Amino acid sequence: MTRPLWRVIFTKGTLRSGVPADRGPWHEKRGVAEGWLTFFAGLGRDVRLQASNGDIYENGRLVVAGAKL
Repeated sequence: MTRPLWRVIFTKGTLRSGVPADRGPWHEKRGVAEGWLTFFAGLGRDVRLQASNGDIYENGRLVVAGAKL
């Protein structure tokens, strides 16, 4: 079983059809990606967390399942 990778995705306003405006690099540890998410959110950027299976999370909640990578 492979472990998921995590990255921050940058959105502009709403996340339509799970397609982000920009993407950060993949991280092996979710906590590292969450740290970057917190950093960019603190700068006022609209960010979400994405798993390597395509799932997108906002405030710890799954908002889009299996989005296009």
